[in-house]
Amino acid sequence: MNSLVVMATHDLKLSKLEESHGDRVVNYCFESHIKDGKTAFDYTIKPGVAINRNATWLMKDMGIID
Repeated sequence: MNSLVVMATHDLKLSKLEESHGDRVVNYCFESHIKDGKTAFDYTIKPGVAINRNATWLMKDMGIID
């Protein structure tokens, strides 16, 4: 099938599919960073897997954890 699938996930195991299916699976990401004590996103799509892990930052921003 000729199709396009866009998926957002925190499951890094799925990013490994590019290694075995590189002709059909390509990873893209956008990064987040802390700016003035808040989580900020650049929203610039880049090839690869995000380096920063923002789940903890986001939970702190939302008051879920200290």
